Amino acid sequence: MSNNADLKHGGNIFAASEQYNIPIENWTDLSTGISPFIYPVPIVPQSIYSRLPYECPKFIRAVKQYYNVEHFLAVPGSQTAIEQLPILLKQISKVNKVLIPFVGYQEHRFHFDKQQFTTNFYQSFDVDSAFTEIQKSLQTQKSHLLIIQPNNPTGIVFSTNQIKTFLKILAKDAFLIMDEAFIDANEQTSSIKLIDEYKNLIILRSVGKFFGLAGLRLGFVMATPKVLDQLETQVGKWQVSSPTQFIATQVLLDTQFHQHTTLNILQKNKDTQLQFQDIQVFASQVFVSELFVSYLLDVVKAEEFFESYAKRGILLRLIKVDKTFSLIRVGLSLKD
Repeated sequence: MSNNADLKHGGNIFAASEQYNIPIENWTDLSTGISPFIYPVPIVPQSIYSRLPYECPKFIRAVKQYYNVEHFLAVPGSQTAIEQLPILLKQISKVNKVLIPFVGYQEHRFHFDKQQFTTNFYQSFDVDSAFTEIQKSLQTQKSHLLIIQPNNPTGIVFSTNQIKTFLKILAKDAFLIMDEAFIDANEQTSSIKLIDEYKNLIILRSVGKFFGLAGLRLGFVMATPKVLDQLETQVGKWQVSSPTQFIATQVLLDTQFHQHTTLNILQKNKDTQLQFQDIQVFASQVFVSELFVSYLLDVVKAEEFFESYAKRGILLRLIKVDKTFSLIRVGLSLKD
């Protein structure tokens, strides 16, 4: 079983400041993959704070419009869903295996392990190889399937036709869980449009990444009404505060911000690749996603780069792959 103490995440600027003796205000944090183009949060009216957090009709309409869905469950960050879905799947399905990316967001693996699922892996460095591996695995055993789209940290993206293939060959009692936390800047690759067609599809979305609002703690689960009702019973009511709903309503309806931010992210991604060419020349593979760039390096070289940048007050994300290789994942920065 995975050890939660071993699950390291980006963004712990406090620990980095203490370790390298550099004041927090002097750091550039590129370790999270969160957009640097932060939505200008509106002032929340004082009266909002006194309201019990029933779902506001304006908030509901904004969510439906942005994601183009009819049914959803709002949760305090998609992390909540990651923790709760393995528990739910134990209750609604007899399938006790799950197929997940070998290199991916490790919280998924930890929480499936915690619920004693048998965890199998597919390689996540090449989308065509991953597609072939998943097909073969699903055709030989009953298993749930987890896809991170785009994969964090390798950035691979499956096509809609490939996703449909998985959904069609899944066992009757098995589910496909799509973690789309990083997908907003490339919305055409989202599988939300398949929700009404496939009853065994569960999609997770996050407000934190694209909008630069990780501290708002807001995410969504899209699935059939039956699955959402069961999940809501499990997580409990009033999970998303009234101020969060007020802010999110503005965020999700601001189409001008959506368009400008997508263009800004794509340009800044190109700038980031140029800025870190010193790492790229040593990389055996480079993975480019909208909100981050990842470099596959020898473990020793990766550690050297991580330390070199940290000593200059630039926090990158170091991800161990195996005894030979590590990944350096670099987020986007407004600084040149």
